[in-house]
Amino acid sequence: MLAEAVALISERLVEPHHSPPGDCDLAVAVNPDPATLRAAWAALHPGGMCYSEWYSPLTGGPEGVRRRLEAAGFTGITCYWPWPWPDRGSPLFWLPIEAPEALHYFLTTRPRAPSMMLRAWSMLLQALWHLGLRARLILPICVTAHKPRAVEADANLLDTIRAGWSAWDLGLTPKRLSWLLLTGGQSSINKVVGLVFADSDRQPRMIVKWPRVPESIHALAQEAATLQAVQALRPGGMPDVPRVIFFRECAGRTALGETVLKGQ
Repeated sequence: MLAEAVALISERLVEPHHSPPGDCDLAVAVNPDPATLRAAWAALHPGGMCYSEWYSPLTGGPEGVRRRLEAAGFTGITCYWPWPWPDRGSPLFWLPIEAPEALHYFLTTRPRAPSMMLRAWSMLLQALWHLGLRARLILPICVTAHKPRAVEADANLLDTIRAGWSAWDLGLTPKRLSWLLLTGGQSSINKVVGLVFADSDRQPRMIVKWPRVPESIHALAQEAATLQAVQALRPGGMPDVPRVIFFRECAGRTALGETVLKGQ
């Protein structure tokens, strides 16, 4: 299923051992051994991305995955735990395993179960999840990383957000930003939403939306235009209406940053 998904988003699909060196934008692997990671690194052009899924409990948790990827030469490594598992269904969320503030926010904002029995079951599941995290038994671990660029001119989105943080009146520039990704929705073309956490904050400071497929771009641009029109009419803000922080369309990539509103 993963291979079919990669084929759907790719102009060309090749095996890493048969690819010209430095020719690929994206490498995807499941439970890769060192030889596969080296082949993926060689196949990527500078700045190319690697996505990998690790299902073995012998991996050694996020630390073990990070060591393997760094040994192969990758940088910018981020480890996520998705649910449902990607090989069993379409994940609804991706938790950044190494960002405790984002994990705390997610676990403490789950909807309250309607019955005492379900609440007890939910508390048990959370306790087991924390135990598994400490014992490095949380599976699978899904990881993004990239091959270093020759010149670090093409900043990723989190770097761009960090650079604009103070100018957007969000406070002092944070040392570290992390994502909690929400990928559910009623339709396959619904937007992906990223909750942005700064340093040790336990509340997201902004949300960022991306189009999942080209068909979503128009809806995202319309949302940005509508919110900006509201801001123009009410510069001081309107209750229960988010404020646009940035709207970026660059090299075929679209992203909308907004202030955070709590509620449903």
